[in-house]
Amino acid sequence: MVNTYQKGWRSKDKCIKEHERLDWLCDTVEKTGKFRKVKDMFGLWDIICIRKHVIKFVQITTNRPHSHVGYLSFAKQFGHPKLKLEQWVWFDRKGWVIYKYTWNKAIAREDKRK
Repeated sequence: MVNTYQKGWRSKDKCIKEHERLDWLCDTVEKTGKFRKVKDMFGLWDIICIRKHVIKFVQITTNRPHSHVGYLSFAKQFGHPKLKLEQWVWFDRKGWVIYKYTWNKAIAREDKRK
């Protein structure tokens, strides 16, 4: 049986390593605890990445994306050219699909699968 927590952490580690390879400074923003209900930053984001004058919030999932509604709403309210909002979806044995959200309700999809 697959441990979904371990699978999620593996995906998160892969995403962080990929960002660090591209010269981003990354940190996990999840708050863990037995009695916490909200674990992600603003209830949406798993990691924050910083690179010279740009901040990126990233949500990481495995094998299926989350609904885009919350991310588009966040982008519309707080969007800025120097704020990148992305959802990275890891598909087992295939690779990443990246959804990028902008303030004008656009979703750009980048497929890095093999």
